[in-house]
Amino acid sequence: MTSPVQGYTREISEGPYGRLTRVLAEATPAERKTVLDGLETLRTLLAR
Repeated sequence: MTSPVQGYTREISEGPYGRLTRVLAEATPAERKTVLDGLETLRTLLAR
């Protein structure tokens, strides 16, 4: 792999997206529902 590709794949697994994926995978169903409810609220606010 080239250096840019290595950086990209590292960013995917270790960056914000990777951390978010790991945390959501470890969250309880109730915690994931809370996150989804919050995202829906954010969508509603942004649509105003």
